[in-house]
Amino acid sequence: MSGWRVRASRMTPRKVIPVSIFKKLAHKAEAVKGGAKKAIGRATGSSRLKAEGRSDQVKGDTKMAGAKVKDAFKK
Repeated sequence: MSGWRVRASRMTPRKVIPVSIFKKLAHKAEAVKGGAKKAIGRATGSSRLKAEGRSDQVKGDTKMAGAKVKDAFKK
């Protein structure tokens, strides 16, 4: 490559890669898993399972929020 093609390739802005869809799905799955654990804990009366589910749900939601913030700053 020579001439204008080289200059054009240097001048074009690179695309910003957002947080991968697979990571977003993993975060959502973690939040859903936590919600299910919490519901099972509520149904069985297990306070340990309820607390574990709540913590998993919060962890997944926090990771999703972090991914959204990351994507917003990359744009």
